[in-house]
Amino acid sequence: MFFRGGVKCKRACALILGCLASASTLATGHADDYIKLPSNAPQPIPPPKVFNRFQPKTPATLVATRQQRVTPSADTATKIDRARIETDSPIPVPNQDTFLAISGGLVAPFVLEGSAADGGRLDSDQPYFYSEITAQFKRFGLYTTLWQDTESQLDFDEYYAYWILNKRHNIQLSYGSQYAYFGSYDTNLLSIALTEDLGSLSSDQMLMLSAETNNLSARVFGYRGEAYDYIEGNDDDDDEELIYEKNRYGVDFSVNGNDGYLGISWVSHIADADPFIPHDGLRSIPGLATYASYEGDGWWLGAEYIQALKHLEEGDLDGDITWPAKPSAWHIEIGLDTGEESALALLWSQSQNAEQLYMDSELIGLAYQANLWRSLYGILEASRTKDFEGAPQKLIQLELEYSF
Repeated sequence: MFFRGGVKCKRACALILGCLASASTLATGHADDYIKLPSNAPQPIPPPKVFNRFQPKTPATLVATRQQRVTPSADTATKIDRARIETDSPIPVPNQDTFLAISGGLVAPFVLEGSAADGGRLDSDQPYFYSEITAQFKRFGLYTTLWQDTESQLDFDEYYAYWILNKRHNIQLSYGSQYAYFGSYDTNLLSIALTEDLGSLSSDQMLMLSAETNNLSARVFGYRGEAYDYIEGNDDDDDEELIYEKNRYGVDFSVNGNDGYLGISWVSHIADADPFIPHDGLRSIPGLATYASYEGDGWWLGAEYIQALKHLEEGDLDGDITWPAKPSAWHIEIGLDTGEESALALLWSQSQNAEQLYMDSELIGLAYQANLWRSLYGILEASRTKDFEGAPQKLIQLELEYSF
């Protein structure tokens, strides 16, 4: 395991607290209570303002996210708690020493896909079940998300242990399978923005130290970066060989107010994200992400930009790179709250210098999300993507979810 010895962890903790203390005068406002409780009851840990960051996007989680932003009331908090839309370590729950929280949903997706070549076809993807489980005893806890459809085995997306070092500043140390806090990827569509496609990072061995004070938050993380290659003569995904392992690290800072947030992230090696694999022991290529969101009266606006800070050189990525390129991506989303539990969102996302990563060059999507009846949620989305040769692909998606 990396980060040998306790001295480095202490220094990292002191660094985070020092940065937050020196910058706390820049932030204004106070975090809303997560759930309204009697004055004599244990009070909740205020949730971070970066919502739904790495949560799998389903109808219930997206609708609940909008409701938490617009009306953080007791009734809304109950619906949010049912949908469990937040995945920070630990997820924000009433500040009790010991608890067990289980939630999830059953999702039925339908897809109408079409292109200039094949016209169009309707397809029903496999229904799937997902669940989030958090178990905490005193200051220690375990968190996991799991998935299963009708044709596959149970799959664990995240699973990690966390230790609450300080409740006042919400200082937490977590280790296990986690997503790196690099970028925000805060969108309200089922389709993945090109920013998330370029920069989403995760590892089975990630150590993260996080802290929050007033309206500021900071995270420092390190993880094992791995590179695999297929065993020659066998196309089975399970037959792979480990080429190398290297330690990676990154930081994330954000200012979170009642009307939105502004943040910046840096990672030592963006090429651990999926589009860069296989990279055959590629030298370190740092990445930078900036993101922001603003909440108006019944509307919102969000934006993000991600870029590799060094060029990919000819011969990189197992020979896929034939000319130098520095890939980047951005997205802009604007949305409108159309009812008590419904919203309309428009997303525009583009990538640059990413054709050698086999990414799309553009994504435009429009989605409507709503609570249809009690615990039944739905999202209807129409999107169009283009590759770097200009070939369009149109997609209509409908997802229905029963949430518990």
